[in-house]
Amino acid sequence: MMTALKRIDGDYRAHLEDSPYWFLPQNPLTTQSSQVTQEMEEVPEREEDSCLNVTARYLLEQDSYLQSLENDYSHLDWHFKNTVQLSKKQEADNKLLTRDREMLLKELMEFQEVMKQKIQQERYMRLTMQARMDRTEKQAKEVEATNTQIGQALVDLTESTLPLLEENRRLKRKIAYLEQNNAHNAVNLTNLLRMSVYLQEKEERTLATWRASDARRKKEFREMRSQLPPEQRSKIRRENFGVPRTHLRVRASFRDGWKRNQLTPEMAKALEVSDYLLTPRSLGIRKKIVDFDHDERILEEPDSDAGEMQVFLPQ
Repeated sequence: MMTALKRIDGDYRAHLEDSPYWFLPQNPLTTQSSQVTQEMEEVPEREEDSCLNVTARYLLEQDSYLQSLENDYSHLDWHFKNTVQLSKKQEADNKLLTRDREMLLKELMEFQEVMKQKIQQERYMRLTMQARMDRTEKQAKEVEATNTQIGQALVDLTESTLPLLEENRRLKRKIAYLEQNNAHNAVNLTNLLRMSVYLQEKEERTLATWRASDARRKKEFREMRSQLPPEQRSKIRRENFGVPRTHLRVRASFRDGWKRNQLTPEMAKALEVSDYLLTPRSLGIRKKIVDFDHDERILEEPDSDAGEMQVFLPQ
């Protein structure tokens, strides 16, 4: 009996080698085989009918198992087809994802390049701003130092300017006084020139009167001389009858002894002009314009004898 079962099992295995079910487990009836084997062991060898029944039942179980395997295979085939479809869809999705990945990678590279450029620009701007800030701070320090120097120079200049301002005020007062003095001296000089012109005209009139009477005096002199005895005629000299010495010439002779440095420049110029006016060769001097040097320093002012002239000296 065991030999027959082994033969059936060998035929079954030989039949299954070319079938698609060969990949299934080689001992599918793990639970049933123990029961069938137990029943086969319980059946005596002489009972051939009962052995056939067991074999038939075993074959039926194998058929049912094969049917279930076929159903499982169909189910697996359906799952495989679905898996293939899903794989194709997944492959298409993978292609789309790959394309999207490439696009994203390209955009990422471009974004990285743009960001690198921006980072470089920001770094350059930061370095530029830092250098500018350093330069600005340096310039601010230089300007502060310059302002400090300027402030100190202004303080020194102010300290040195105050005495100059006082000296300037004093000089302005002195200049005002000198201008007033020059105005008075100009008036005095005008009066002196007028007096000189008047005296010149008076002298001219005196000389004209004397010359008019000179012929009469000569005639009288000849008559008087003819009346004198001869021994007395030699005592009368002609030069005793010259032009009488006037008071103006006496005053002019006194002026010759004065020192020039004791006179003001205006007085010296006025005396020079008056002396020039009193000479006979300068009859047209009254029409001449005389310029005075007002910037000359006034040394001294002695008592003047020029009539009503008033001379002001600086204090």
